[in-house]
Amino acid sequence: MAVTAGIDSSRPVATLINVFTVPPERRRELLALLARATETTMKHRPGFLCADFHASRDGRRVINYAQWETEDHYRAMRADPEAQVHMDEAATIATDVQPRLFTVASPPGRDRCPSPRPEDGHGRDGRPVPVARPTTAVPGRGAGRLTRRPVRTRAAGRSRGVRRDRGGWRR
Repeated sequence: MAVTAGIDSSRPVATLINVFTVPPERRRELLALLARATETTMKHRPGFLCADFHASRDGRRVINYAQWETEDHYRAMRADPEAQVHMDEAATIATDVQPRLFTVASPPGRDRCPSPRPEDGHGRDGRPVPVARPTTAVPGRGAGRLTRRPVRTRAAGRSRGVRRDRGGWRR
């Protein structure tokens, strides 16, 4: 499993943001190479902290976001022949490679990009999940909630149908 990046401005680190321009049909190949290089080589280098990859929605850009303890650690990795093999292979897949070192400029302690949490209405995969919405009280039914459940029909030999609102939510 890849070590993913968390933006940490509480301590000085060397942040690599490497933008690859890639033909859309080779994007997955580049992402697989970057993940493999991180797992087999980069994370074993002194000073490596974390890495994450981002693919543009149009499929033409891949960004490698990685953090190293110091710029010297990053430069030592660049000079390492084993790491250079992966970088050269990535350069043959991409049509353009633009590595740049940055420092985090946000003030420390500010919660910029919190991870999605289930209690915030996100599932384990980070995608939003439907949340039950409260409705006005219906006499004899209490306040009620709307939920998405399979409809049971008389034809199926079970119960009568259920009432649903216009959005398909069951009462």
